[in-house]
Amino acid sequence: MGENDMAYLAITDADRIHDYVFSPHELRLVRGGSRLQKQANDEAGRLAEEPRFKGTTIFADGGTVLARFPDKDHAISFCKEVSNLYRRKTAIATVSHEIVEHPPSAHFIDIHSELRDKLEVRKQSRAGEQLLPVRPFWVSCEACGEFAASVVSLRERKRICEACRLRDERGSREEDAAESFEDIARDARPQNYLAIVYIDIDGLGEFFAKHVQSESDYGSLAKRIGEVVRDSVNHGLARVSKSEQLLVGGDDAVVALPAQHAVEFIQDFSWKFRSSSFAPAPERPTFSIGLAIAHSHYPIAEFMRIANDLQKSAKRIKGADAIDYEVVASSMTGHVVKQRECADGRARTGRPLLIGDPANSKTNEGDATQGGLSERKSFFDMVRAVRNLKDLDAPVSQVKSLYPVAFEGTLQSELDYLNVLARVRPDVRSSLIQAVGSRLWREERDRIYTVAADLVELWEFVDASKADD
Repeated sequence: MGENDMAYLAITDADRIHDYVFSPHELRLVRGGSRLQKQANDEAGRLAEEPRFKGTTIFADGGTVLARFPDKDHAISFCKEVSNLYRRKTAIATVSHEIVEHPPSAHFIDIHSELRDKLEVRKQSRAGEQLLPVRPFWVSCEACGEFAASVVSLRERKRICEACRLRDERGSREEDAAESFEDIARDARPQNYLAIVYIDIDGLGEFFAKHVQSESDYGSLAKRIGEVVRDSVNHGLARVSKSEQLLVGGDDAVVALPAQHAVEFIQDFSWKFRSSSFAPAPERPTFSIGLAIAHSHYPIAEFMRIANDLQKSAKRIKGADAIDYEVVASSMTGHVVKQRECADGRARTGRPLLIGDPANSKTNEGDATQGGLSERKSFFDMVRAVRNLKDLDAPVSQVKSLYPVAFEGTLQSELDYLNVLARVRPDVRSSLIQAVGSRLWREERDRIYTVAADLVELWEFVDASKADD
């Protein structure tokens, strides 16, 4: 069967992967869920090429399988078997699928775009579905709280659901791996603070449309993107003593690590990703990062919800690598990004930020430098500013006093900022002006904001005199 023969393209995609992986409270169960999801995805990719289905796997990673079949019946049978596979492996995970005809005269990328659109409609229509809902007369699982308990855990004598039993079996830790989220954060600075880094590659639909001509192009490029994401994550974690890759596959990754290593991880990940080849594409896609920092006791599901919101916020910057971050207080509820706006339209933060160059104060972000974005402070500008102030032994109380200033009225906040500048040494004043500005509030087209709070929030998580290597 060649690429020019009449065929059917089928796509299967695991539903709500993050909900499935991160619904339990314990690292062992999260690890087990991540492994089960990956195992099911790998097996589904191999399944398509079994003789009974007569298919060819184009791509399989990140919960998605794209395959080609000689007729519709084989494609339908494959999709049903993948659904059964996920149910057997996980007890609860579901899969959405779609099938489209691929005539010999049609361009692959057009058919693939149609297939993805249909899949998205299918997934949206199922977004409210929940299988096996907990009833009032059932005992809820003590591990995830979402489903009815059906067994007792032999390890901890907890009443758990079948899904968590399977996760528990698969989640045994490897040698030197962390036992819990608290274990990862035990030696963190500040103590017990954990960072969740959520990385996602931007605009792959447009990227594939620009660089893909055939099935083989798509398979090669999609596979390469997954390889680079994994290699970059591994590179970023090489200098971190204890961490956990919670979910890495396809075009995204979720990593847990001690809070003080988050900047170092982002630096090393960025360097590796940016220096990698994405053949057959002559250029690379951009990426967005959501960084959430909180106490290790903070519920992992809430951690992920906030990291996801931050990652989506970072995507508002188009054509550049970007980041949004938040140090999460236990009292925070709702959408943290929406809570940053003042009543008069000012923004208490400059986030989302360009990632910037960790080794160079000059921002270099390609197309995003158009329209004045090159004048914006980047994430690594903020990191360098913190290091400079710490190297100068800037008074911590004065620097941290800038955070509440950003929440005051316009005139009062400007007055308080000038008061801070007047009270510090000249060298510290110069460094603050370079970081924040001669005025507290910045104007950028139709936006008024300050980066004072951005600077303060990074203070505890950036070491002084740490080389950008």
